[in-house]
Amino acid sequence: MTKNGQVDGAFNVTKQKSTIDQFNFGEIPILQANASFYYHNDTVINFTSADEISKEISVGVIIGYEYGDNYEKNKNRFKEIRVANQTQLIKLLKKKRIDVAIMFDDVVTSKLNDMGLQPNDIRKGKLHQKSDIYVAFSKSKNTKHAMEMLDEGLAKTHNPK
Repeated sequence: MTKNGQVDGAFNVTKQKSTIDQFNFGEIPILQANASFYYHNDTVINFTSADEISKEISVGVIIGYEYGDNYEKNKNRFKEIRVANQTQLIKLLKKKRIDVAIMFDDVVTSKLNDMGLQPNDIRKGKLHQKSDIYVAFSKSKNTKHAMEMLDEGLAKTHNPK
């Protein structure tokens, strides 16, 4: 809807090459989020980067999420499985239907709790990426003032007097 100009902005977008082409961004992120590699407990694989993932590996990710420029550069080298949410990724990992999932750490903690699972029911691997999260603004609408106002407010919350 933001791309089409139906709404002014969308929350929870990382600023990377693919999104900069589609949206306008302010200067200050609204938050930072860590995304890590997650595995079934029985696996021994332990990636530190998308560069290491080979063509035999299936990688679970969320439809519409961004995983960084390095991921984008490498995603054609392996089997990417896109699903709607982290609950599906966790279930796929537990059933060994995918080899690895990339998920935001705080969301995994919450989803495991919602599902009645323990943090050690899947294995957390290395950090994939620390993402700055922004509000993405429509390029087809005049949102310059809104971006400036958001940055002004975020500056106050990041540096309170």
